[in-house]
This record gives sequence, structure tokens and C-alpha cells, in this order.
Amino acid sequence: MLLADYLKHHELPLPPPPPPGFVEVSFYVSIDLAGAPGRGEAAPRAPPVVTSHFPASGALVAAKRPRVIFELSEPLRATSLEADAVIVLGEASGLVPGQVSADAERWWVVWEPRADLARGDTFHVTLAKGGIEGAGGSALPDATTFTFRSAR
Repeated sequence: MLLADYLKHHELPLPPPPPPGFVEVSFYVSIDLAGAPGRGEAAPRAPPVVTSHFPASGALVAAKRPRVIFELSEPLRATSLEADAVIVLGEASGLVPGQVSADAERWWVVWEPRADLARGDTFHVTLAKGGIEGAGGSALPDATTFTFRSAR
């Protein structure tokens, strides 16, 4: 039944009927609710964690003004983003000024430099612990740090 409903919904052809004499088989699906919260209560959301970032750790970046992106595991509460949630520190150039924003639709925290990055420098990027909250209200539990280099 589920397959037939799926195929109809996606306007795909149905499979041929079973051969005569085919034994009918029933499957039952059950859900264990023993550990679930009481009826009507939403399960608490896990705090967001960083699942990936751009640029990759150790990457050599040719762009003069690369956007640094942290992808998170949970929907974000964009209004909770702290202005200093992302810190970018060049080994030679020092603290790099930039603007941080949240893309709640993609679950991203984005940092953009205000000026071109120093060429041939190594940059250490940190998304601060508690720098943003997930939609459920839990703050980012750990800082995430990585390093990339700018091309000469």
C-alpha cells in the first residue's frame, strides 16, 4: 500500500499485479513510545553542533574576501547570533574585522571580511561556544576552530 501510494503521488507507473495464488502477507509497524515525552509535549531538541565548515581545515584559499561558513546540525534561532560569534585571527595580520550573519534557512553561520585578507597569511577561525542558539533554545555547546591559508 505504501509503495502504491508513493508511486501514485509521484505519478510513476504501478508495478504489475501479483501472480495468481500469491500468498497475501501483512506487515505491522509499531512505534515504541516508552521513552517519549507525554502526549502533546515536544521532545527537547539537541543543541546544535557544527557538521562542516568552509574553507576546509588547512585549505589554501585564492579568494581575496572568502566567506567563512559553518554548517550546523539543527535549525537556528538567527536572532540569538552574537556579533562576535566568529573570530578570525591572522598570524601576521592579527584580528580581521568582519560581519557575521545567520542563514536560518540553510542552518549556516556566515562570516564575511570587511576588507581583502592579507596575502600569504595563515588564519585561525573560531565559532565561539554559545555564539548561536538552535531553534529549541539550546546554545552551541562547544567552540569550533580551524585554520586556512590565503594564497600569495
